[in-house]
Amino acid sequence: MPSSALFRLFGRSQNIDPEGPSIDDLLNKAESRVLHRPSEREHDIDFIFIHDSVPDLDHVWKSDDSDKLWPTHVFEHFPTLARIIIYEYRRNWVESLAEIVDPHHLRTLSEELLVALGQDEYKSGVPLVVFAHGFGGLLYEQAVVLSEDTGDIFKQRTHTAFLFGTPHMGAGIAEWAIMTAKSHGIPCAKTAQAQDWSLLKDKIAVTATMQKRFREILERHSSRPGLSGCFSTKREPASSLILAPEWAVLPEFKPIAVDHEHSSMTMLAPEDKASKDIVETLESVVKQLVPDSAEDRQPVTD
Repeated sequence: MPSSALFRLFGRSQNIDPEGPSIDDLLNKAESRVLHRPSEREHDIDFIFIHDSVPDLDHVWKSDDSDKLWPTHVFEHFPTLARIIIYEYRRNWVESLAEIVDPHHLRTLSEELLVALGQDEYKSGVPLVVFAHGFGGLLYEQAVVLSEDTGDIFKQRTHTAFLFGTPHMGAGIAEWAIMTAKSHGIPCAKTAQAQDWSLLKDKIAVTATMQKRFREILERHSSRPGLSGCFSTKREPASSLILAPEWAVLPEFKPIAVDHEHSSMTMLAPEDKASKDIVETLESVVKQLVPDSAEDRQPVTD
């Protein structure tokens, strides 16, 4: 393989703003927290938000047109029921295209997710609804598979998910990996089709195999509320890349279109159609997971 191809696969540019936080500081940031919980009673359901493997977490859940995080708007529809958890993970392993698709990082970080959800601060037996973007969705899927083998959180608790631009199958994972590399300033080909994957195809195959098991688990638990697959309708402005809907929305998912590019599809405002579609779907999901929710829920008033 020519040296230029190896550089594309394994090199990283040093995108450091001398007047702002260092790249290392941003990628090491992981400050998970409870954003909201009911004030006068125990919560009946957990909403957990997991970001994509982006360089900076400051705006991943916030629209430029709003002064509040989008999860806060979701909470306002279920103020007496839901606890909202923002789960953050470190991204200091995102150093090359090879590292982005390495299943070792996915497994390690999903194990850390399970450990975190088992800690006293987050521990609970109530149902879970996961909102996960990109790699966050892969973490959820891997954690479900691990839980099936070990009897951990996602085996113990009823759960479903809204997956935002989470890639599936080899082609989808490759497309997402190129977009992720570009967001971190990591050298790679312009498109997934132009990239040399010969040294990485086995790594991608491991994740694709895990996703096959994930789908088998979903099929065995078909009585649970179905998952929703949110897909972006706009291309990334700098690269013109987009994760095709067929890689983000599996046949068994409910499709929800998000009129944003992949990198901003979680930066929703309450008036966005996607936000309204998600809340409408979530209302149905909550009624299935918490049957008494209709009489407990307090409507939002202007």
